[in-house]
Amino acid sequence: MKHLCATLLLLCNITESNVDLNFVDKVRNCALEYNSMVEAPERIPLNLVLAQAILESDWGKSRFATQGNNLFGVRALSGEEYIKSKTGKKVKKYHTWCDSVNDYMELLTTSYHYEELQEELFLQFAYDEINIYRLVDLLDKYAEDKKYKNKLKDILKQLEKI
Repeated sequence: MKHLCATLLLLCNITESNVDLNFVDKVRNCALEYNSMVEAPERIPLNLVLAQAILESDWGKSRFATQGNNLFGVRALSGEEYIKSKTGKKVKKYHTWCDSVNDYMELLTTSYHYEELQEELFLQFAYDEINIYRLVDLLDKYAEDKKYKNKLKDILKQLEKI
């Protein structure tokens, strides 16, 4: 039951003025839609989705978010529409924020780069014990920033206080 709550409940009591409720609602709704279409063991907890979207897109204000609807810094593969980063990397361009959320969640639940995370999601579902910080620890391959996991955990802690 805890897994269901962790995947469906998201920051219901956000009232801080510096929090963009529109951003939270949009990302949450996209993630809820994705989670409703996959088996329970493959559902990504919504607050993890939100924390990564906040960090990667600066609450949807980054250039990649505003020009390419890319909330997670997902890189483009050959033949995909893209925006070039300042360092010349190709960042995937999406038609909508929901397309970005769906692609990100699909990436985490299907890519071999995140097999450990996928196994942990299944175990947490099986034991009905959600530990988002443990999931964050398995995102080593997501970003080049050595402090990425700590930044995500800080965002999660801030969101828990709201």
